Amino acid sequence: MTDASTNSSTAPTGTPSTAPTGSADVQLHVAPDGGQPHIPHTHTSPAIIQLLKNLSLSNILQRNKRIEAENDVRATNTLNNALDPAAHHQLGSEVASLITINPGDLACLRVPSFFVSVHDFVYTSLARLLADEDLKEEEEKKRKDNNTLAEDARVSKRRCMDGSNHVERVVGEPIPIEFPQSFSPPFISHLESTVPG
Repeated sequence: MTDASTNSSTAPTGTPSTAPTGSADVQLHVAPDGGQPHIPHTHTSPAIIQLLKNLSLSNILQRNKRIEAENDVRATNTLNNALDPAAHHQLGSEVASLITINPGDLACLRVPSFFVSVHDFVYTSLARLLADEDLKEEEEKKRKDNNTLAEDARVSKRRCMDGSNHVERVVGEPIPIEFPQSFSPPFISHLESTVPG
């Protein structure tokens, strides 16, 4: 977990980067231009990690929103330098990892009434993650609904089919039709007698 520059890529929910090996809390990295080495602020100290975990969700969101904005600036500087080094001398530094948001807080963020209370601090990658989860849930619900409808249709079809009413059809011969009670012979005769000849 970190709230400053490291050499790891940014994760949507603030997944921490892998801690450096060895007993030191930081590692030296040579600057891209061959200048003085800089020290990434990757926090591997148990005490610092615990302090980050103790932060309130709104505090974490505000920090992550700032980190993500700074990462965008770094990425823009790197792109501009690659496109036109003469005009853009500043090369973007490594991006910073976001502070981890625990699963319980992520679940709360999906509750509309809770989300409203912190929506000003929600950053793009987190909003994307929440949207992806909602879309996944909708797709799963739609799939289950379709399976239920298909099963209901099969059950209804089995109930409607009555083998005792099946009649073998002979090619060239008319199929006998049984009319319901409302079309009894007297009623049919009455209809026939009223039709002009």
